[in-house]
Amino acid sequence: MKNSDKVNQSNRHRFLNKYSLPYAFKLSHIKFDLNKLRDALNPFLSKFINIYDANKGLCKAHSELAELLKDDFFEVSLTKYKNSESEDNIIGEKIYNQNQSSSQKYRLMISRSKDLHILNEHDWNIPTKSFKDSYFFDCIKSFKASVIRARLTTLGPGKKVAPHIDYNVNHAVRIIVPIYTNEQCWNYFWRKGQKIKIHIPADGHPWFLNVGLKH
Repeated sequence: MKNSDKVNQSNRHRFLNKYSLPYAFKLSHIKFDLNKLRDALNPFLSKFINIYDANKGLCKAHSELAELLKDDFFEVSLTKYKNSESEDNIIGEKIYNQNQSSSQKYRLMISRSKDLHILNEHDWNIPTKSFKDSYFFDCIKSFKASVIRARLTTLGPGKKVAPHIDYNVNHAVRIIVPIYTNEQCWNYFWRKGQKIKIHIPADGHPWFLNVGLKH
């Protein structure tokens, strides 16, 4: 790598932090066919499963949040872990709870450290066959960046996701495309002490969400 390349890469990393980018931003230059999105969703409707089964070991990154969402938040994974053998060998999820002793929490921390390889979302980048055969895959190809951990998600009526932070935007960015929603569905962001409330419509436009902020 040339020195100039290293400088440019360093500059990009300095720019890509959660406070230098908006909390949310509509990609107005891209618009997908909403009717095609809804038609493409139909074959997947019977495939939604709880987040533990959909994500295997990934739930260990946010185990407390996953436990809260297990009965309300469901997914279909469109990409899978690059090493299917390792993914299949993950059995269950180990989570913290307030009643665990310090030694129990320490042992859990050690067991989690052995699974760090599967917690890297960059490695969840292998498209499933059903994904590659769908309109969703055509949409994904609209983006220049590499795609990792594409998924379909749904949250139960009247349910909410507890505020949390995923990762800074120099690790990865999140793009969402609402397919079905309603005016009572809100997204919240906390930015430097300010609470921001927005509604993201289902109109075919993708949105950038700043998941480095509490949301």
